Amino acid sequence: MAYAKQQSYVTPAGIAQYPKLNAPDTKFVAEGVYTTKLELSGEAAQELSAFLDGKYQEAIAEAKKNNPGKKIKEADAPYSWNDSGTLTVNFKMKASGVTKDGKAWNRKPALFDAKGKPLDVGTNVGGGSTIIVNYTPSPFYTAMIGAGLSMRLEAVQVIDLKEGGGQSADKFGFTEQDGFSAEEFTQPFQGETVGDQEDF
Repeated sequence: MAYAKQQSYVTPAGIAQYPKLNAPDTKFVAEGVYTTKLELSGEAAQELSAFLDGKYQEAIAEAKKNNPGKKIKEADAPYSWNDSGTLTVNFKMKASGVTKDGKAWNRKPALFDAKGKPLDVGTNVGGGSTIIVNYTPSPFYTAMIGAGLSMRLEAVQVIDLKEGGGQSADKFGFTEQDGFSAEEFTQPFQGETVGDQEDF
């Protein structure tokens, strides 16, 4: 089924969940996939959900128009509401593949900082980062999966960076207390000295 070229859009700022933006995930897809979930709340979540609902219904209608007489199954939407009242949207980009004429291709999402400058190579965008996503809502239809909408990841702007691999104290329920500060403890550990020492 042929679709017209789709327009890209920009999300409101939200919280990145399980981002794979620096290197593609190849666990289930050999060609690799860049992904991120975006969590939003409040009015921004309501507005984005309403917009995507419209795009999803357009995809269903287009599939029905292009397949008259067929019962069109509706695929799961790539966004959902959580029990906490937040909206989670799933974005993905295939990292590599082969064109119809046999030419190999590779791609990755463009990553920018809050000022619009490209991120330095090696900057790891971790979960908890505040990001804005440029994406293309792309309709699809297959007999097995049905008609639906995929959220094609194009680029990401990082507003507040949380690099992967770190843990925050508040995640474990800790709050600021009087006492030891790692920033103030600068004297390197020398080890315990027992008895007289000689230089050799």
